[in-house]
Amino acid sequence: KMHIKWAVFLNDGTDIGDNDYLVDKLVANGIMPVMRLYRNGVLPYDSGVGALVRHYRAKGVYYYQIYNEPNVNTENHQGFSNPNQYALAWAQTAREIVNNGGLPGIGAFSPGGEYSHYDFLDRTLRALEYNGDGALLNHAWLSIHNYHGTRALDDPGGFLLFRSYDEIVRSHLGRSLPMVGTEGGSYSSDPQVAKNLLVY
Repeated sequence: KMHIKWAVFLNDGTDIGDNDYLVDKLVANGIMPVMRLYRNGVLPYDSGVGALVRHYRAKGVYYYQIYNEPNVNTENHQGFSNPNQYALAWAQTAREIVNNGGLPGIGAFSPGGEYSHYDFLDRTLRALEYNGDGALLNHAWLSIHNYHGTRALDDPGGFLLFRSYDEIVRSHLGRSLPMVGTEGGSYSSDPQVAKNLLVY
């Protein structure tokens, strides 16, 4: 009834099986599943990424988000954000995902992280290119967290931040990357604004 066509869900690392029922139900109802591979910190995943992707790719999962908000200090095992480390860890897992038929997601970055999400994206792309991993971006997509908060509806740092991300991506690749919102939303203490947000 809600006409949902995409749904993001969390997978426990490289576990295979626990989300089979969910994926089967989503696909059977015409909903594109997007799997976020949970990892506590920007560390290599346990073995089994390839087997995971082969299993769920056969069930209809194409999109795999690697890590979450790496520009937030608490999301990093060493206690601080580092786009160079993220680029290395991301590429290692992305390569396995691509080699087994999946599409690896970059990010998603937090608009409120200690490390500017714009700078983190820019430096991650720069590091991937420098490390010789730029070809992985031919299979990649960008996961975004476009929380709007109490900003004005036309504020470019809210729902419209994808425009700034696209400018950064284009400055490196000369083209856009697909973007999938994997978190987001808004709120307001003003009843009229809240009503308008529901309409949008």
